Amino acid sequence: MINLLWGGITGALGLLWLIMESALGRFEAGTSAEVQVLWLLLCPLGVIGAMVHRRLAGTTTPYGDTVRNGMYASVYGSLALCVVWLFFYNVLMPDYLEVVLRGTELKYRHIISNQEALRTVLSAKAVTLSAPMIYILGTLIPLVTGSVTAAIAAIWLRNRR
Repeated sequence: MINLLWGGITGALGLLWLIMESALGRFEAGTSAEVQVLWLLLCPLGVIGAMVHRRLAGTTTPYGDTVRNGMYASVYGSLALCVVWLFFYNVLMPDYLEVVLRGTELKYRHIISNQEALRTVLSAKAVTLSAPMIYILGTLIPLVTGSVTAAIAAIWLRNRR
């Protein structure tokens, strides 16, 4: 139950993060670099929160159980962030792909003078920003970072015998 709670907290923080960035206009010039924090840091923070919460609740477990609990928190947090991304991409900002591609074109237009190379870069970016890829990466990246965090944090949070 603690893992599910922290998965929900991770999702709520992710939604708040995206709404805040959208309200501040951070997506107007293309994707914001801070949105990467959403996928790299929020899930590990949720994992650590769940593991510390479980430890403070008085539940003592060996290393393997602690890692497993962290993995569950990572899975729940990743799924929550995927749902947040689905909601953001389909409801709150359905033109996100076009905004990011415009920003990418503006950024690379100054770097790449060859129009053919620019079209190649933009078509590659369009593939990585398509709806299925965003959902897959938006689930896998937090899952991996959360799982690695669980394995490392369990070293310090395990039951010392």
